[in-house]
Amino acid sequence: IFRLQLLKVLSAEKAATFNPPLPPEVMEAYRRYAPKDPAKFAAAVDALSELAPVLETTGASNNWVVGGAQTASGKPMLANDPHLPLTVPAFWYLAHLQWPGGEAIGGTVPGIPAIVAGRTGKVAWGLTTTGADTQDLYWEKIDPENTNYYFTPDGSRPFDVRLETISVRFGAARTIRIRSTRHGPVLPTDEPRLKALVPEGFALALSWPALDPDDRTGEAALRIFAAQAADRTTIENAFEPYRAPIQSFVYAGGDGNIGLILPGKIPVRKLQNQIAGLLPGDGPDPKYDWQGYIPDSDRPMWTGGAQDTFITANNNVVPPGYKPMIALDFDHEHRARRIKALLHNPGTPHTVASFRSMQLDDGEQFAMDVLPLMLAQTKPVGLQERHAIRLLRAWDRHMNPSRSEPLIFAAWTRAFAKALYADELRELFERVWTDRPDFITSVLNGTPHSAPFCDDTRTPGTREDCSVILNKSLTEALAYLTDYYGNNISTWRWGEAHQATFSHTPFGFVPVLGQIFGLREAVGGGNAVIQRAAFRYSNREPFAAVHGSGYRAVYDLGAPDTSIFMISTGQSGNLYSPFYADLAPRWARGEYLKMTTSTDDIKRRTLATLELIPEIRTIPDSHPDRK
Repeated sequence: IFRLQLLKVLSAEKAATFNPPLPPEVMEAYRRYAPKDPAKFAAAVDALSELAPVLETTGASNNWVVGGAQTASGKPMLANDPHLPLTVPAFWYLAHLQWPGGEAIGGTVPGIPAIVAGRTGKVAWGLTTTGADTQDLYWEKIDPENTNYYFTPDGSRPFDVRLETISVRFGAARTIRIRSTRHGPVLPTDEPRLKALVPEGFALALSWPALDPDDRTGEAALRIFAAQAADRTTIENAFEPYRAPIQSFVYAGGDGNIGLILPGKIPVRKLQNQIAGLLPGDGPDPKYDWQGYIPDSDRPMWTGGAQDTFITANNNVVPPGYKPMIALDFDHEHRARRIKALLHNPGTPHTVASFRSMQLDDGEQFAMDVLPLMLAQTKPVGLQERHAIRLLRAWDRHMNPSRSEPLIFAAWTRAFAKALYADELRELFERVWTDRPDFITSVLNGTPHSAPFCDDTRTPGTREDCSVILNKSLTEALAYLTDYYGNNISTWRWGEAHQATFSHTPFGFVPVLGQIFGLREAVGGGNAVIQRAAFRYSNREPFAAVHGSGYRAVYDLGAPDTSIFMISTGQSGNLYSPFYADLAPRWARGEYLKMTTSTDDIKRRTLATLELIPEIRTIPDSHPDRK
């Protein structure tokens, strides 16, 4: 959908540069079938603005695992910090679960009776989003002779229809009509935000393995808990019921095995389907149908031992030579590269302390890559500009909250991004004004289809180069910072502008209540940093951290009870509880908690105990709940 929006305002070449991938063969294939219904393509590209607010909601996470030859304990070690929007109450909840024959400890989600990321006595695991392409959209052409039918390769057939009744508290029940095609459910075009999406005479259907009736993903957690080893057979068996969402799980076992697995159903697309899921497919054409899922014989899983390392950070984790397509579209490599560089420490074995330091590392890989290119093409003229350039030349590229350089860099790249593509994207600009590190780097490197973005299309007859807009955007950035933080650059602080902003659910949207229930903490880190505390240029507070590691953990299988954990706010969702926000300042300072599975230690340190006793009731046969 986002690619269709870009094609409304950019050429195919510029769209592919701004938001890769969009290979020429994809555009050629799309053009070949789109003219069959010219109104379809025009209306589809024209009518997508209603969905824009949700298009740029992206996630990020880190995990890595190393074999015992690289650790002080001689056993594998694993680190994981999943990243999500910063909210209060926190998404994550720390827990220790015990049941007859086993136990697990780590991070869970309230309402899920399992540890989502954590360890047992034998195995530890962590997860990140893979970015696997498991969803395809299809333009389904409605039969004009009977709008209850749609076209398939075998002719017209009826939509599958079911009615769902939704009980409404303090109101009348609502019944909705749901249509499905052979590809999956039809998006509800009577929903206000989607009304403008689908052109007349068409329906837009979604294929997604998560909608399959055989989804037993929850069962995988129980199998992991029961695992007594981390060998390939045990892990494969544990994840066999897993369907969705596709995650990059790294795992480690006390027996020395480590590995990476991408469990779940990943569709196989036909060779003739050159669109490859990058744009909606033509529903009646069978070449856009899936050929099933990646078979078990090609399961994306890689195992290792004492000398091995596995790293995932939403980047492409598939090794060269792996044939089935996982996806064409991944996050940038900046965090993965930084993790790899820090893990490479010959002669110094890793410990819980070294992994902790890595999770809190604020080295900005994007700045390390792009700042030399920016400085080389900038010729400052004013005193303030020259002062800023001197600071940036000497800067160590770490997003330290007590320094001014991270704020100058962030403001400069923000202004530069606006100067680069606000003119080309026009009405789309505000919705996609984010840091785009790969695109910015390609522009400054002079890549043929990227460098032309430096020219301002609103000034015909004048051709700007990147040097011109770098100088202009630096001046604009410094003026912006002066307005907010004063004339003295030496008093500017990244932590003052870059405060972790925890929005309450749901009161964060309510004036006054949002401030009462919300939390703020000054933090370091940034967008392309292991210590991710991401900000969004177009927000009212453009440098406020709104996305980051709500859960951090480091596991040492050589000494499991030395493992450390932290969540971002507190264990309670009650504003009046002392545990509502007690962890937030500790999280911001980079502190962790030790959590033990020792029964004696737990009893000795228990503050209070809540026991839930189930009530056994007999429901009469005549009662409506009996069913």
